Amino acid sequence: MGITLSDLFSFEAKIYETGLDVIALAKFYAKSYSQVLLRIGEVLQRKRFLYGVLYDVDSQIGKNWVVTYWTGSWNEERPDANVYGLGKLFPRKGQLVAPGSLVDMTILGRKHHLVERITILDEIEDDGLALSSSNQW
Repeated sequence: MGITLSDLFSFEAKIYETGLDVIALAKFYAKSYSQVLLRIGEVLQRKRFLYGVLYDVDSQIGKNWVVTYWTGSWNEERPDANVYGLGKLFPRKGQLVAPGSLVDMTILGRKHHLVERITILDEIEDDGLALSSSNQW
């Protein structure tokens, strides 16, 4: 049977309608959080720069957060909107969440971040990076 074009557009509309709320989408479509997160990455591919993760407490240490799933997409229309090579700010599956990363900001603020711009300043901190985001949702 497969996915139809109208299914794709309705899911994309629902992504924006919910503000990229993985939990709400998982409930609406009766899918797991990881399935929804990965599907969001597929649907937004080439349209928007996206870094999305699911995270949990590290079972070995018990107090640090670790990324359990991640997805990403890039923006073909505005290549300068894409960010690459910043592993600590954008951890992958199995990596610990670094202080000051977008994941850390999300955990501490208990709120996901949908931003118009990410600015990386080449001056402070461990790796010489600082993160500034605007238009938090």
